Amino acid sequence: MKTEGLLTQGQIRFTYTNSQGEITIRTVNLIAVYPAESPEYLVGYCELRKEERTFRLVSIQNPIDTQHESPISDMERWLSDRNR
Repeated sequence: MKTEGLLTQGQIRFTYTNSQGEITIRTVNLIAVYPAESPEYLVGYCELRKEERTFRLVSIQNPIDTQHESPISDMERWLSDRNR
């Protein structure tokens, strides 16, 4: 994984399954995605945990753009549209 990421902005809500198989609903204020060319990880401030967290994109289900309360069908495109 590259150390450079693409800075992003916006907020997203999604269902997340962690490495232990636990499922939670997260609302995240976006900070960055890594790597920039083909994102695999999303970094943001997690409202549930009250801290910056890293999420694997493959573990995100049912993403919703909270600004428009609309489902996100193409996550990579949605993220690239939010780069700063």
